[in-house]
Amino acid sequence: MDVRILGTDREIDASLIDADEGTIRDQLREYEVGEREAFGLDIEYPDDFTGAVMRSIAAIPFGET
Repeated sequence: MDVRILGTDREIDASLIDADEGTIRDQLREYEVGEREAFGLDIEYPDDFTGAVMRSIAAIPFGET
């Protein structure tokens, strides 16, 4: 799934997100315009080091980076 957010084109593997594409796009749009500070999407992270890093990054509260 290709999306554009914050002026950048990104490819998202929607098969790892437990939501339909419309919900994903809606939440990205809301985040981009400042209406959302956290995503309500269940994401399947890999079971390796990369997945551990992704889970750690996702746990950082909005505005704390």
